Amino acid sequence: MLLAESVGATADTYFTVTSLGTLTGASIAVVAVTNTVRKLSGREWTWLPFITSLLIIFVSAWTASSLNGPADWVMGFLNACLLYCTALGIQTTALTTLHATAQPRAAGQEKLQAAPVAWLSPWTRTATEEANH
Repeated sequence: MLLAESVGATADTYFTVTSLGTLTGASIAVVAVTNTVRKLSGREWTWLPFITSLLIIFVSAWTASSLNGPADWVMGFLNACLLYCTALGIQTTALTTLHATAQPRAAGQEKLQAAPVAWLSPWTRTATEEANH
């Protein structure tokens, strides 16, 4: 028996089409996809959350058959910008909270220069900027 079967989880237990249609659900999806891809690839792609936002917005609009003219495409782009900014705020807030509760470093302890991509790491700073932070 699979773990999912034993706890009653199905493919849409966590995310549903309906939840992805909300700003909260879509924002959490952007954070989850971005952090997972960055962690698995080990790459610092600053554009990934925006591309993910665009995909979520336009796939949702396409499946709802609501891309009927230029105004719908412009609104889709603006909604993708809003989704990106919301997800960026979630990531930044989580990161700020994590750093605020972290233990201070001992005197003389250095940061690793080539640290792997952490799950909660800034999307908008390069690895060099993060190492110097």
